[in-house]
Amino acid sequence: MQFASKEEERYYYEQVASQKEFLTWYKRQDLPNYPKPSVAVDIITLRYNRELKKVEVLLVQRNKNPWRNKWALVGGFLQPYEDLKEAGIRKIKEETNLALKKEQFKLLSPWSSPKRDPRGWVISCPLLVELSPKDETVDLSAEAHKYHYHWYALAELSEVDFASDHGQILSYALETLTTRLQTQGLSAMEQLLGVFTMKDLQVILEQLLNKKIHYSNLKRTFQDQLELAAPPRLKKHVGRTPAYFKVKK
Repeated sequence: MQFASKEEERYYYEQVASQKEFLTWYKRQDLPNYPKPSVAVDIITLRYNRELKKVEVLLVQRNKNPWRNKWALVGGFLQPYEDLKEAGIRKIKEETNLALKKEQFKLLSPWSSPKRDPRGWVISCPLLVELSPKDETVDLSAEAHKYHYHWYALAELSEVDFASDHGQILSYALETLTTRLQTQGLSAMEQLLGVFTMKDLQVILEQLLNKKIHYSNLKRTFQDQLELAAPPRLKKHVGRTPAYFKVKK
């Protein structure tokens, strides 16, 4: 089909032609004119280490460029026509052998600085995952990757040499979690808490909020959000078993 001008051609395909005709034209004519960023997921994986009484985040030490020997969030590039949470499920499974579900991933705002990655234009879409007690023992022996993994306590993160902007992404994710905690209550970290004692709750809040929490105020502050729960199976417990709670639905 011949057109007198580019404007006439565009008008025809956008406002007269069928959608099938438009898409054929668009992929040939317009689509190549738009630079394409790569899209990656970076996964903030949190757990509460009940033995050490610490909130921890999973990091991996890169063994190749870029950022060789620096510490990064678990993640990677999307495959064609894969949605963000599907990519998160795949990368966690590949790198830790942990099988998670879509509802365990919370999508955070993307990081889109065009110079954040020396390989090119890469947009990072952070995903926050709170491991429940049944998931918190992660198998880090996946054969597909020979990276060095480590669970870092929140108090240790200031000493970590991060890859790219991953330290900033992690700080942003923790700030988002604490903001949701203040606006949504304990439901914002229901997975992380699992079944817990009031002492567990005190420790987790102190480490997330980075401030002292008075134990005596906890139950009164959160009493409307708690319900009694059966104690988990304990390896060994000396003395009286404390009361256990879960977040009320």
